[in-house]
Amino acid sequence: MRTSQWIIVAALLGILAIVIWYGVNVWTRTPSMPTYGYVAMGLGAIVAVAIGVGLMALMFHSHRRGYDGAAHNDRRLRK
Repeated sequence: MRTSQWIIVAALLGILAIVIWYGVNVWTRTPSMPTYGYVAMGLGAIVAVAIGVGLMALMFHSHRRGYDGAAHNDRRLRK
């Protein structure tokens, strides 16, 4: 690698170290979350994943059934 690439990698690693230090510092200084907060966060994550999986399934189903194809061929009309 060239010197400029090493400088960029070193700068990015330095920024990463600062962000990790800040995250750990904030994490340890804040009070713990109550149980209902963890439950709400878990349910939110489950719902988000379920919506994502459902939308991806609909996309694959739509593609396989041909619903994503063009309604008609516009090439003749453009000439």
